[in-house]
Amino acid sequence: MPVDQGATSHGRVFFILRDLGSYTVIVEAAGYKAAQKDVSLTVAMKSEVEVSLQRDSSSGDTAGVPSKPLLAPPQSSLWV
Repeated sequence: MPVDQGATSHGRVFFILRDLGSYTVIVEAAGYKAAQKDVSLTVAMKSEVEVSLQRDSSSGDTAGVPSKPLLAPPQSSLWV
């Protein structure tokens, strides 16, 4: 179940989570393959997740990314 999502032009998004637990972060950007990371939060603290995207050669987009990256979680989101 999605918890939150955010868009960025500088590559960073922050979320404030209400509950501890396991989360999946999905990062999508036009011209790139989607990537995801699973994270488990067992204590309340600031946590950072780094995700690197790879260009999607099948998209035919060689001029760069035409829109802002979008970070949207499937189960939950994380950048706290």
